Amino acid sequence: YYPDPSVPDDESILNNVERANVHLIKSME
Repeated sequence: YYPDPSVPDDESILNNVERANVHLIKSME
């Protein structure tokens, strides 16, 4: 895994986790 230098690493990871969680919740409903 190589972080994109144009994006702050922590933020991109958090955004990915958040999006994955939203997707998971929506698919469970």
